[in-house]
Amino acid sequence: MFCAFLYLTGWFLQYARIFLSIDGFYFKVFSQYWIFRNGLFFGLPMMFLGYFIAKHDVISKVNRTMVLFVLIMSAFILVLELYLTKKFIFSVLSYHIDFIISLLAFCPMIFIILMKNNRLYFNSFQSKNIALISTAIYFVHPYVIYFIQRYEELPIVETYLLTVAVSAFISFVIFKLRRKLYFLF
Repeated sequence: MFCAFLYLTGWFLQYARIFLSIDGFYFKVFSQYWIFRNGLFFGLPMMFLGYFIAKHDVISKVNRTMVLFVLIMSAFILVLELYLTKKFIFSVLSYHIDFIISLLAFCPMIFIILMKNNRLYFNSFQSKNIALISTAIYFVHPYVIYFIQRYEELPIVETYLLTVAVSAFISFVIFKLRRKLYFLF
């Protein structure tokens, strides 16, 4: 419950700026992405969802059909939420949309459906390795975004794809060098 509260707090902080005067002090404060785009409001709730799934053995307890249904419904709600947010909230202002309520259902469903798939199940590959690579991507990607935007003016889709590719590459290199970079892992 506390993690849902943290996520909703980040969501509220993201949208608070649209109700403030553009010339005001509070608008400048709430327009700083680090205020809401951080590990406390986004990372911790998502990590807790993963912990909850593991602790309560949700993967083995849920039916694949039910998971697919919730995944499809949450994907539909995700698209609808993004469309409505872009059309009605950020139609004039240009901002990144990070906190999307439907991600609280969509992300765990993707994880569960992948883990229930026999061909993709990660028994042979240590799940700790996936966690280390994912953590590295999470901490590396803001720097990649910063450098891409600082030195190149690309459309948002190309920026996204380049960010994913470069972040994954850097994270994989860090993962492979983890013995030498023991202070990182």
